[in-house]
Amino acid sequence: MTATGMHKRTEEETESRQEILKREYFLNQYWKDTVKEKDRMPQKEGAKLRKCWLYGGTNYRRIVEPLDIAEHYKNGKTNYLNDRSDDYKLLEKWSDEDKRDSKSSEVKRNKAASLTEDSCFWAHVEEALISR
Repeated sequence: MTATGMHKRTEEETESRQEILKREYFLNQYWKDTVKEKDRMPQKEGAKLRKCWLYGGTNYRRIVEPLDIAEHYKNGKTNYLNDRSDDYKLLEKWSDEDKRDSKSSEVKRNKAASLTEDSCFWAHVEEALISR
């Protein structure tokens, strides 16, 4: 701790943070590129490969988008939903379409509520706090 009470980062912590940021960049770039490619060349409905990458993309969105939301509000910005990345919007749209299509052929089942189901949950929380 320094005189101001701030924790001084060690060289190891700084290198670790840089490695995390580098991996975050590559992961984000991978999904941005994948979404662009799939948007240009959509697959046939029900294709197995479509289900696989859509499942992966949905998990990516649910895990990473809340981090982007935190960064957005940490930087003093507001109204994340207006600035939301197109790749998140498309992944959510495709996931919703896939759910609608598969509901007609599946038996309806109960599902536990999860904070990660809506990847924009924390944006709604931040906006509610701002508007108080």
